[in-house]
Amino acid sequence: MRVAIIGGGASGLICAHLLDRTHDVTVFEKAPVLGGHVRTPGQNAPRDRVPAHITLDNGVIEFEPTSFVRFHQLLRALDVETDTIHGATSLFLADGRRVLSQAAIPHESGGALQHLAMLGQLLRIALDDPRFRRDALQLMSDPDALRQAPMSQLLGTDVHCRWMRMLLMYAYSTPYEETGDLSAQLAAPVLLHMTRARKWTRIVGGVYSYLQRILDRFGGTVHVNAAVRGVRRQRGEVIIEAPDGALLPFDRVVLAATPDQVLPLLTDATEAERRRFSAWRSRTIRTELHDDFSMYAPYGAQRFTEFDLFESPDGRGGGYNAWLNRLCDVDPAHPYGMAYNLEDRIDRGAVLQAQEHTVPCLTVDALRYRHEVTDENGSNQTFYAGAWLGDGLHEGATVSALAISHRLGGRTLR
Repeated sequence: MRVAIIGGGASGLICAHLLDRTHDVTVFEKAPVLGGHVRTPGQNAPRDRVPAHITLDNGVIEFEPTSFVRFHQLLRALDVETDTIHGATSLFLADGRRVLSQAAIPHESGGALQHLAMLGQLLRIALDDPRFRRDALQLMSDPDALRQAPMSQLLGTDVHCRWMRMLLMYAYSTPYEETGDLSAQLAAPVLLHMTRARKWTRIVGGVYSYLQRILDRFGGTVHVNAAVRGVRRQRGEVIIEAPDGALLPFDRVVLAATPDQVLPLLTDATEAERRRFSAWRSRTIRTELHDDFSMYAPYGAQRFTEFDLFESPDGRGGGYNAWLNRLCDVDPAHPYGMAYNLEDRIDRGAVLQAQEHTVPCLTVDALRYRHEVTDENGSNQTFYAGAWLGDGLHEGATVSALAISHRLGGRTLR
């Protein structure tokens, strides 16, 4: 069977890998490089000023093993080398306070009394966690209510909830002030896992290494700089209009682009397809690799964590800085970071590489008909793959690709 996959990000390439031995697979990617939100300078992104002797990631950087179960199965099947790290997080508040997670406290300088004081500060904030978990689990027990609920229904204005919003900002590349608009159906389970996570998996050699392993084994065809002009379904086949105007016949198409691109691609969209995808929007965000850690000085902080979250001075927004040295196995003597929405705190001369990412806005309205897409995936010779069909992260991308592979007799994972 001839299968066209439109989109060369994680879901598209994983799907291509799973279908490769069973079908004749062709991937179309409109960007000049593959990888989607995975960006590893020196592999699928320019190094710019990133030193040649180190590997950093400027996009997806780590995975939590108890919630990324199927993705870890994929890594094992690909024989990808991984390592386990003990991730930590800290919160830098607008009023000058700094709150450290339990995993971060032992690494701080100072004696036992100072560590106890830090733990006491954390525990005062953590008293609000049982309420959040109770409300989230209660909402998750009612699928109809969960489908209609934004995260603002679970998140208040206390410090604990502000921390949760910051974690959502990090996980979903969403501006702090819009985290309340995220669908609780998607984000609430992720937060429940993230707030209890202690260990994280890093991919040795950079995250793009696993996609390169897929490409090294792939027997199909890959086109980059190939913005498909249109997709038409007729008489049991799919016609792809290539960038040069050529009409290419396929038996099935997998739309692994962001969901806001679906209707512009489908030249013969049905009424049901228009209903399911008309509310989707996307945003473009910018992340920066840098080596300027002066942002920590006002707080008296000399140590960093993988998820350092900074409130804006007015407390109405924020950004993050991910300390990459442990995540990317780089000598900590020279700290490197990946930052979002902290441009005013980073010396422009210290920016080593900047990357733009286009991400879907995962709102309640956008996800309203997601269950219909899942239930009818494959109808009209058309499949959909993407993180948005699951948790919005790499696990969702993997699970959606596996569902298509199951329908079309491709590979499975164990």
